[in-house]
Amino acid sequence: MTLLAHIFSLSVLVFLWLSVYRSGSQVGGYSLKEMITYYFLVNFLSVVITSRDVAWIMGDEIRAGDITGYILKPINYAARLFFDILAGVFYNIIVFSIAFLLIFFFLRDKLVFPVSPLSFLSFLFTFGTAFVLSFSFSCLIGISAFWLVDIRGFDFSLRTVILILSGEIIPVDLLPSFLKTANQFLPFKYFSWYPASIFMGKENLDLKNILIVGFWMIFLVFLIFYLSNCSISF
Repeated sequence: MTLLAHIFSLSVLVFLWLSVYRSGSQVGGYSLKEMITYYFLVNFLSVVITSRDVAWIMGDEIRAGDITGYILKPINYAARLFFDILAGVFYNIIVFSIAFLLIFFFLRDKLVFPVSPLSFLSFLFTFGTAFVLSFSFSCLIGISAFWLVDIRGFDFSLRTVILILSGEIIPVDLLPSFLKTANQFLPFKYFSWYPASIFMGKENLDLKNILIVGFWMIFLVFLIFYLSNCSISF
């Protein structure tokens, strides 16, 4: 169902941008090929990385009391969940790639490709960091189930904000200036916009962005362990 939803969403966006580009060749520095490639990549990243909602999984296990069994075992619950979701990501890559390759076949003349092997390797690196950041943030939302009766409304509200700031709805560099400024040092643009921009050669994997991503990964992991310990004590 998730795959069909993303395919439908991608189809609608392609037809939408085809209509928009009839009146001009550029929109905010994006050609038609770049825009279609962007949404193709963003939808692929989303369906592969976030097809299983970590926050909902944690929320259900905490509410049902199932998490107690993991706490009593000599394993880290967050680490177990991370590798469980990671295995799902590899499975998604295999399964969903087949469907996206079919879409790729029909859109191949309307897509742009990495300018060099380094750009593609950089994309794979940012794909990995996008997964870690997305998982960590969802994990933090899930931990809130220790204090909230039902986290689904909270999760939905935050995900709506993330959809905007990550560039999944519209590229980050086309957002209003105040949102771009606020988003500059936040982790959300590294979920979707940055990997897609790296793939297309519109951004580089430079030291500044590596440091920002590294900081957020370390900070979020630290916060997960800290709040997990506080939750168990609570």
